[in-house]
Amino acid sequence: PIYPGLAEAVLESLDDQFGIPPDLVSGEQLRSILKRLEPVTEITHGAYFLGRFLSYVAKRAPEQLLDYLLKRVGRAAQRQNKTRDYTPIPFGLEGLFSGVEDAGVHDALLRKVALELSRSSGTRRYWLTQLFALVAGGFGPPALRLITELSEEREEATYRLIATVLSAAPRGFAFANEELCATLLERSEDISFEAHRAIHAALLTSTQSGSYSGALGQPSAAHESIRDQANEAARRLDRRPAGATFFRDVAKYAQETIDRMLEHAQEYLIE
Repeated sequence: PIYPGLAEAVLESLDDQFGIPPDLVSGEQLRSILKRLEPVTEITHGAYFLGRFLSYVAKRAPEQLLDYLLKRVGRAAQRQNKTRDYTPIPFGLEGLFSGVEDAGVHDALLRKVALELSRSSGTRRYWLTQLFALVAGGFGPPALRLITELSEEREEATYRLIATVLSAAPRGFAFANEELCATLLERSEDISFEAHRAIHAALLTSTQSGSYSGALGQPSAAHESIRDQANEAARRLDRRPAGATFFRDVAKYAQETIDRMLEHAQEYLIE
């Protein structure tokens, strides 16, 4: 295995002012460097030079960066690396692919990960889901275009794939795209109970993603916001039962979470 500290020491030399300007690195050399970085045990925001290098690759050759990350996923899934601390997907570098300026290229990257997801299961599927989220970033236009495109295929397997993708969406995704969510729920209902349940569960999971904080004995402001936004969305979708029902479920789940948190806090304070 290669630990991040060693990669940092090597990549520090790639610097426009104090080392080798990255633009002087040829395409073949770039591929060679990425190949040597495949065994790096983990990639986090704490590895400054490694993160800087990958951000540079994302802008210059995003397809190569995706291939590099896919190979890391393959390494993890096949257990080629025998260390237990091997994590293929970068952590704390959520905006890594934000530098991809060509919308067509970004669309193609997401489509490639989605294709791999459709063929995968188990550990590989788990890591590919995380990779999709990384490439999708905030699930903006490229992700929306792909989800909309996939939704036209009225197949249960396709909707299971959409559900997998949606499970990695950020917390605000459903509220920012309530019409799309209603459409997905309606179409999945027409396909099968299993397809509808998968979409419903994935969207519900996405609304609960991220971290939460709050004062002991007080309801979580984040959960209150989720509840209130969901109730408003349900009212707006009153004439679209599938969407309205989903958002009412979100509101109910958020309220139940608030109630549990308050109950646990009360028990703690009594003790």
